[in-house]
Amino acid sequence: MRTLIQYISLSKWSKITALAGLMTCLIAMQAPAVTMVDPLFPNYRGDEQRTGRALRNGPAAPTNVIRVDIGKTIHSSPAIGVDGTAYFGSTDKNIYAVSATGDIMWSYLTGNIVMSSPVIDPSGNIYIGSLDGYMYALDSSGALKWRASTSVVPGSPTTAVYSSPIVTPSGSLVFAALNGYIFSLDVETGAEQWRYNTGTTMMASAAVSGDGEYLYIGGTDGKLRCLSSDGQLQWEHQAIDKINTAPAIADDGSIYATSADGYLYCINPDGSLRWKTASFPNLLGSPAIGIDGTAYFGTYDGYMLAISTTGKRLWTFRTAATIKSSPVIDISGNLFFGNVDGMVYSVDSVGQMRWSLNVGSEVSTTTAIGDNGTLYFGLQNGTFCIINDGLIYHTPEPSAFVVLLSGMSGVALMVRRRKSKG
Repeated sequence: MRTLIQYISLSKWSKITALAGLMTCLIAMQAPAVTMVDPLFPNYRGDEQRTGRALRNGPAAPTNVIRVDIGKTIHSSPAIGVDGTAYFGSTDKNIYAVSATGDIMWSYLTGNIVMSSPVIDPSGNIYIGSLDGYMYALDSSGALKWRASTSVVPGSPTTAVYSSPIVTPSGSLVFAALNGYIFSLDVETGAEQWRYNTGTTMMASAAVSGDGEYLYIGGTDGKLRCLSSDGQLQWEHQAIDKINTAPAIADDGSIYATSADGYLYCINPDGSLRWKTASFPNLLGSPAIGIDGTAYFGTYDGYMLAISTTGKRLWTFRTAATIKSSPVIDISGNLFFGNVDGMVYSVDSVGQMRWSLNVGSEVSTTTAIGDNGTLYFGLQNGTFCIINDGLIYHTPEPSAFVVLLSGMSGVALMVRRRKSKG
């Protein structure tokens, strides 16, 4: 191990603060470092707000392509653990863990097809639903922690889970079931905390507000619902047709949702309509929201569109086939998505193509981004793909650091602990 010391100029601080800071420095340099680990892509759409934004760069070029034969169609979009392991489900009823090098680490058999996409909690546990009507909690080795039934009356049948669960900041696991109920479970035990009956069929996934206080989810009745974190309905906004995709929450609190009616809706936090776009053919994927608030989404007739925060179309990128895949945005603002013709695209933030790749089968999931320019996704033909550009991106390592403030010298001392290169 080595210690890296950086000096940062500061304004006036007291001598007492300085002495306390120096004492903290001596203690911190001798104490074991606490490692803070950023998640790579912990859930469907990458974060609790379902923005589609990743914390890493995607591949600059599709140099290396790893194909893993699962054998059955993959509709479940992958979540990526801290070590680059991808977790996803398949129509063969299994939940899979696949390493960044393409090795199948383990599989877990559920009672039916798995369409749901997983979420990974900070401890590395995986949560995912199945059409058998259960929500599963597995640890990182694939061992079952618990499973929770969607039966709302003891002894009654369970109902399918298409919805991709989300872990809220308070530690609750939220998802919807086909019977119209939204469930909140304790992540540790699977015990039910509350349920809310929407009265309609539910296939969509929930998004969480930036402050963690509200949940947003669409239904087949065309209503976008806002619930408080304890399951109380706050408002409903009626679209023309069903909303089966996850909404995305912008940094200003605006809610973006696509609908089968062909509109992209921008909803204010109070449930009122801010604007909606002109109608496009059926929108099958969720929107992504860039760091500047630009919304991106694909259409049935093969277009990827960029829409400004005022609803103005900024650019259009045309492909030759329907886009079901929801776009993902890397940390540099580049988009990644696929279409039903088996093409995967990378497009920059102004709509110019960076690269494309024919993977030979419909891209049936949203892509996910891991470390070192790695892109993960599943195909209609049962192949799981891992693409990288063969480059090593120097994303800062997770490191412990202490900031010490000195008034005597007007200097802040930042102490980082990193592994020695030698």
